[in-house]
Amino acid sequence: MTELRVHDFAISLDGYGAGPAQAVDAPLGVGGERLHEWLFPPGGRHPVDERFVAAGVDDVGATIRE
Repeated sequence: MTELRVHDFAISLDGYGAGPAQAVDAPLGVGGERLHEWLFPPGGRHPVDERFVAAGVDDVGATIRE
């Protein structure tokens, strides 16, 4: 049986995965990039975040990213 695992997906406290006014040319909507700032911070990731990211990649046969 095929297994699907979603990882490294950020969601806001009110349950949204993108900002308002999501469109083809703005897939994360207005301000949606802020949901992912923890993954790409200017000074580098915290060790706890590094372990979380590694757990989403370790032992994964293939990854699709858009």
